[in-house]
Amino acid sequence: MTKDELRTQALRRRRAMSAGECHAASLLIAERAGAHPAVQKAHTIMAYVSRRGEVDTHELIRQWLREGRRVCVPRTEPATRVMQALAISDMDADLAPTGRLRILEPRPGHGLAVAPEAIDLHVIPGLLFDRDGRRLGHGAGYYDRFLSRAAPAAMRMALAFDWQIVDAIPAEPWDIAMRLIITESMTLEISAH
Repeated sequence: MTKDELRTQALRRRRAMSAGECHAASLLIAERAGAHPAVQKAHTIMAYVSRRGEVDTHELIRQWLREGRRVCVPRTEPATRVMQALAISDMDADLAPTGRLRILEPRPGHGLAVAPEAIDLHVIPGLLFDRDGRRLGHGAGYYDRFLSRAAPAAMRMALAFDWQIVDAIPAEPWDIAMRLIITESMTLEISAH
């Protein structure tokens, strides 16, 4: 299948998930992620702010903030296709829905920019993943461009539902692979990247 065909299939499957299914699986994934050594030792974490149909990251972000970690979330600039990591201190006060997709991002004037190379753990969204760590996103390339500037030792972790793990995803030379994928029933550690 092509990337576009895989995206269409994944979006259809994501829309078919009930809110209850998503919530129950997200709780299991968050528990597994929170217990992982890479997460426990991270001081600076960049995490996507989930939207409907994605593994919920809201409580994880709140937990990390309560623990006193530096937590960054993405802010995108669609005109330039640039993504920044902005450190926040309060999800409710610092974030607001933006753009046509109404994704929660830092409000103007909120959040301090953090360089990609200063981040220990990147929590990355995706539509599909394979067991070699390849990721299929929405196709805009924000994360691949951002991660190309990350520290080589930084952990790249994806949170995904079991159904999001597929046999193979076509890869381009610029695609950045995950090193860790956590689902409700498995933890995939990928050492080749």
